[in-house]
Amino acid sequence: MSAENTWGQRLASANEEVRRGALLEIPQEGITEKLELVVGALGDASWRVRKEAVVLLLSASDPELVARRLVSVLMTDTQVARRNAAIEALCRLGAPAVAPVAAALSLGGEHRKFLIAPLGASGDARAVTALSKCLSDGDENVRAAAAEALGTIDCQEARDVLRRHLLDLCGETLSDQDRLLEKLATLEALERLRVPVALAPLIDLGRHAVLRPAVVRLCGSVQDARALSVIAQGLTDPTRAVKRSALLALARWIEQHGALFADEVERVLSGLTEDVVGGVASMVGVQELALRRAAVDVLGHGTWPNALSPLVDALADEELRDAALRALAQRKNGVVEELVELCKEANDERRLALLSVFSHLPAAVENPRVVGLLIETLGDGDPALVAAAATSLAVVAGKTALAPLFQALEGHADLWVRKESARALALLAERFGED
Repeated sequence: MSAENTWGQRLASANEEVRRGALLEIPQEGITEKLELVVGALGDASWRVRKEAVVLLLSASDPELVARRLVSVLMTDTQVARRNAAIEALCRLGAPAVAPVAAALSLGGEHRKFLIAPLGASGDARAVTALSKCLSDGDENVRAAAAEALGTIDCQEARDVLRRHLLDLCGETLSDQDRLLEKLATLEALERLRVPVALAPLIDLGRHAVLRPAVVRLCGSVQDARALSVIAQGLTDPTRAVKRSALLALARWIEQHGALFADEVERVLSGLTEDVVGGVASMVGVQELALRRAAVDVLGHGTWPNALSPLVDALADEELRDAALRALAQRKNGVVEELVELCKEANDERRLALLSVFSHLPAAVENPRVVGLLIETLGDGDPALVAAAATSLAVVAGKTALAPLFQALEGHADLWVRKESARALALLAERFGED
């Protein structure tokens, strides 16, 4: 009995592990010759067997041949499991799948909706032409899928196609209710690629509640001072989705355009109410990292008193610490004095974070209140606090810290404290030299 017959029999076995084992034993160099057996396994009742079949196809020596065979599955096969596995394999094949998929898409037919995802997943600029044609398809689901796929191809041609399509969607012949799915997909694709667009059509689209989160998010890429007001208004929206989008957009807009519109940033941020600032501050504690970072970045650009405490809390978050330090460093109007007051009232955990942060703030260098606080802390009973104070003194202190540090070096029982005190003294000696 030939090996092929043996594999075929085992793939027809009622035992899942026997079928899976048969696929695992097909040598990589023989996958092309056993293509029909492997493609047949894409429809297996077991997801584990289907997974092995996909992996085998991806390792074939002739990926375009595999792509053509998979495309034929999508064009002719109605079995859902095999079709979904074929789509997954085509998506993971990448660039070799573009030409066969685009050719099949040009033929039309019901199967065309299954061919769009692989083109987008390829990330290949050659797929843009085929996808752009789908934007005029008679089926809105196809048009929306094409817009979404274009948003995964990072090239200028895709950006231009999506920008033009958005303008078409804002034409006079469309009402607010028309083609919502397509509008949403186009807005999200433009936002994913960070494509700057004109503000006017976005404002028009933002009238619809379904589109508003995507509109506000896309405003984060619009280099227009008026976009900042649209974003800020989103922070007051009653829906969580819009508020979330507004926070992400505000952080991005300030990062990208804030230097050009510093006065506008100050005007808009100073106009935010206490409740809105409190809502932004509450995002420092949410699970989603992107939202936490955006909240920290925005809080760092304001001067709100109720924003300082959340930034200090963010110091304890390893993923936010650097962003929180930057935010504290760029705050104005007496942030160092506010931190000193917070430190006096804080528990030991917060005090530790605050004592460490002074060494990162230029405004703390030789600040009498900061240096006085750190020297006072050298007499604390907690070695961790004393060591943190010594570390910060090495950066911010003047000569007045030399004697207290010598006392900590010579008199403290904790080895960690003595090491940090010695390091601080060495750094201070470098700064002052022979003075």
